[in-house]
Amino acid sequence: MGLQMLRQQRLSMYNLIRYIKLLTYILISFLQELIIFKNQQKCSKENKVRFTQISLLPQNNIKFILTIFQKLLQIYFQIKTNLLIIYKKEQIKLIQNLNKL
Repeated sequence: MGLQMLRQQRLSMYNLIRYIKLLTYILISFLQELIIFKNQQKCSKENKVRFTQISLLPQNNIKFILTIFQKLLQIYFQIKTNLLIIYKKEQIKLIQNLNKL
């Protein structure tokens, strides 16, 4: 694998990390909105029947978002590991090229 190809892979992985960070930010914002919604529902004592029906929805959404966080973390650490491998390969290629001189 050539040095240029390794650099291109590294840049692609850095872009993936940026997208993961952006998606994480969006999920955190959504999670905050759900928590605010749930707290507002607790504060409103009127329509208790409506509260019990709606309160199930945010709880399921929170679990779903936490599952997505878990998957994002797995992907993030896998990409970081791959970046380290590519970085080491780049170093080896550079050393080999220097030794040829």
